[in-house]
Amino acid sequence: MENSNLKAKYVIWEDLQPLEKNLNNIEQISNEIEYNYGDLVSFCQYSDTHTYIIGKDGNLILNSNKLGLGLLSIPYEITQCLLNATKKYFHTDICVNDIDLRYDDEFILNKIDLNQCLFLKTSKINYDGRNINIKFENGKKYKYSDEQFSTNLLRKSFLTSTI
Repeated sequence: MENSNLKAKYVIWEDLQPLEKNLNNIEQISNEIEYNYGDLVSFCQYSDTHTYIIGKDGNLILNSNKLGLGLLSIPYEITQCLLNATKKYFHTDICVNDIDLRYDDEFILNKIDLNQCLFLKTSKINYDGRNINIKFENGKKYKYSDEQFSTNLLRKSFLTSTI
């Protein structure tokens, strides 16, 4: 596991934008920047369409930009190696639109009893800072406000999704 306690840093390198298409690993510019797993490097000040997340072995993973609006989305490819992705990304230094979460992320475990919700292991979970979005293995989707997300509500949704 990678360190979730280190808040992700966000570095803008507009002057390197012409080199962006040839970059695939942070080592190519590491003499310019100190980095940790999950840090962000952007090649555009005004949009996150040119933002990369630093992954395993320094590999650069392009912002998935799920909505196509230039907003920052942290993919599962990054968060699968973190015990608490919300702690790493939801802070005042970074404007994250949403993050994909592990079923056993500490943020989720603080809200539910995982032993009663083992079906989450095969579900996709996304958090946007206000809502937790779940897509069960059967494709059914549910959206819960941060405050209402609970073991009972999640189990009820899962049971009705299988009918």
